[in-house]
Amino acid sequence: MLKKITKTLLLLLALLIIAVPAFANEATDQTLTLDNAIKKALSHNKSILNAQLDIDSTEIQRDSLQELVKYTPIDYNYNQDDTNVFKSYYGVQHQLRQAQKKLNADKMQLSINVTEAYHQVIKNNQLLDEMKANLTLNIIKRDQVKAKYDVGMATMADLLAADAQVVSARANIKDAEGKLDTAYGELNKITGQNISARPKLEEEIGFYPEEFDVDMQVTKAINNSFEIWSATEAARTAA
Repeated sequence: MLKKITKTLLLLLALLIIAVPAFANEATDQTLTLDNAIKKALSHNKSILNAQLDIDSTEIQRDSLQELVKYTPIDYNYNQDDTNVFKSYYGVQHQLRQAQKKLNADKMQLSINVTEAYHQVIKNNQLLDEMKANLTLNIIKRDQVKAKYDVGMATMADLLAADAQVVSARANIKDAEGKLDTAYGELNKITGQNISARPKLEEEIGFYPEEFDVDMQVTKAINNSFEIWSATEAARTAA
């Protein structure tokens, strides 16, 4: 009986040893587009999820009050009971619009943060590739200096300088690897992935110039600003 249990445990252990690297490779080899990264972040962010739940609850409350609203009172003294219902309905409706505006603004900001984190990974990946290429170049140069030194065409100082360049290039690779790990960590954190995941990113950092209309951009910023909308609504309600 004990032998059977031991064999079973050893079999399970062997399966785990095989499965862990496979899972790690799967996490490393998966491809992550910018759109998917934003979707992951939106579905992972607790503040946004809770805000959506609050909006759903407020919509139910608004709909319940709407069924009780029979007409729009002429003034606040027209019919006190109906007036109170209408005021409650209007207040909840305003609260709902405010929450929706705030949620849209938060989603937009989160999308910007994800895009920045995504591009930081691409940028640091490119930096690491550059540092590796630089190391290869410095090793070739060092070997050339060594060959010249062996036949008396270079000095010991030349050789030491070439060796120093190789050491510096290796240090630059370590630094670039650290920056890439940090960038991946930020991206994984904001998208809710395992902190050690290393997905392959598809999009490249590109620059696409376009005509810039200052007035249009200012108008767009004002229309999308939750703070300006809230202040405008508060002033209109108080008037």
